[in-house]
Amino acid sequence: NEYRSIMDGISVRTMPLSHGLCGSHADAPTYESTAFFIRHDQSSQEFLFFGDVEPDSVARHPRLRSVWAAAAPKVPHALSTLFIECSFPRGRPDGVLYGHLSPEHLAAELSSLAEEVVSHRRNAKDLADDTRARKKQKRNPVLPEDLHGALDGLRVFIIQCKEDLQLQYDRPMHDIMDDQVRSLVDERGLGAEIHAAAQGMHICTSPHPFHPMRSTDRPTDV
Repeated sequence: NEYRSIMDGISVRTMPLSHGLCGSHADAPTYESTAFFIRHDQSSQEFLFFGDVEPDSVARHPRLRSVWAAAAPKVPHALSTLFIECSFPRGRPDGVLYGHLSPEHLAAELSSLAEEVVSHRRNAKDLADDTRARKKQKRNPVLPEDLHGALDGLRVFIIQCKEDLQLQYDRPMHDIMDDQVRSLVDERGLGAEIHAAAQGMHICTSPHPFHPMRSTDRPTDV
């Protein structure tokens, strides 16, 4: 729950993730992984970087929701970029995800982040209004239509796409994942920008965190 300095001006907060089970037997332990909130201390700007992670809907010990809840108050003014895996293309059965995400599950998890963002903004508004009548009102559930545009200003970079060993596609897998995830996120109207991270990509942001520069605006080969 704390940020720890790792070098001058850079601090990191780590949170645990689940990365599937260590075996198929009933009492198999869970592989541990980590999410990293990496902060530039002077500007308080940060990004979120995920290690291997399975979706909460599949995990025996769901942990992603806690990460989304921690991120929600910062989106997008302080946290406008996240890097997360999408290992397998659409249609992969849950039983052979092996502790990873597919486009369907990544879109569902981004919806969970959007729910946390909407809930945080509602709570902040309630506190600002500070009326007894509002406090006594029953809290309304977050509906799918409430999520439209909730992740405006957030860029999601897809990392760790597995190789196409069956040679099903005629394009690189990161391009396939890019298209599949973007289609699902756009269907839900979440508002997040989807990008496939490519080797050598130069990622930068504009000075104003609400209007991040797209990674494709200033590409460079490294």
